[in-house]
Amino acid sequence: MLVEYAALLRRAVILSDLAVVAGSFFVAYGLRDWISQAGVQPIGSLGSQIWLLALVLVIWLACLNGFGVYRSFRYQHYTDLLRRLSRAHLTGALILLSLAFVARRWEISRLLVHVFLVISF
Repeated sequence: MLVEYAALLRRAVILSDLAVVAGSFFVAYGLRDWISQAGVQPIGSLGSQIWLLALVLVIWLACLNGFGVYRSFRYQHYTDLLRRLSRAHLTGALILLSLAFVARRWEISRLLVHVFLVISF
């Protein structure tokens, strides 16, 4: 029973993390859209940026899982969790920016990505 509860809790944490990352993306898009009214080049519609959100969700899930954020922390200190989160976030940011550069997807708003990175952390 305890193992089933732990697995259910882990899935709930993963889903909530993905919801927070997606929410951060939408807030960043809204801020970027608001800033574009102040003279910055307009950004495409939200529908044209959904592929970027899907890419972000996959990258962040892989990084958080890869750095052991979803492992049990019964006997570990919270600073270790913060260190793992920071590393996962930095790695996710580097992967996202590298993929955008390598794919030569110039329609990606760098301001959107940077605002997202700040908000999501």
